[in-house]
Amino acid sequence: MTYWKQIARMRDHLAHRYFDTSHAILQATVDRDLPDLEQAVRRLSQHLDDESAGTDE
Repeated sequence: MTYWKQIARMRDHLAHRYFDTSHAILQATVDRDLPDLEQAVRRLSQHLDDESAGTDE
């Protein structure tokens, strides 16, 4: 399960409060959560490709 709201909040925090960010938390997030996010984005991209190919026929 991908937590899109948490991802958006992390992005907002990094963009607007970068210097208040705990680098240890950021590193742990990258190490622990980034592989799942990458898989979710790949699945979404594949779904969109499949959907787009289906509408062209």
